Amino acid sequence: MGRGSGTLRAIDDACEADALIETIPAGATLPGDKGYDSNAIRETAAARGVWAKIPNRSNRKQRFGFSPWLYRQRNLVERFFNQIKQFTYGSGI
Repeated sequence: MGRGSGTLRAIDDACEADALIETIPAGATLPGDKGYDSNAIRETAAARGVWAKIPNRSNRKQRFGFSPWLYRQRNLVERFFNQIKQFTYGSGI
């Protein structure tokens, strides 16, 4: 993967995140991983009244509050869905 494709992927993810945030009701929590730690995503979520609970990247100068417990819960759900995918692909369904 070249450098340009990584940039396009980040732009595509940000567009998908904007579309997702539009569907979340105000006051809800938006968990995510460090890959979604961007000012644009945080600003879009704040404009909709959605709480972005995303861990800070190590190079972020402005730090945001973060709940390690919530991140662990998000990670458990993500791993569960990955196991379902592996089971489905492995069984030939």
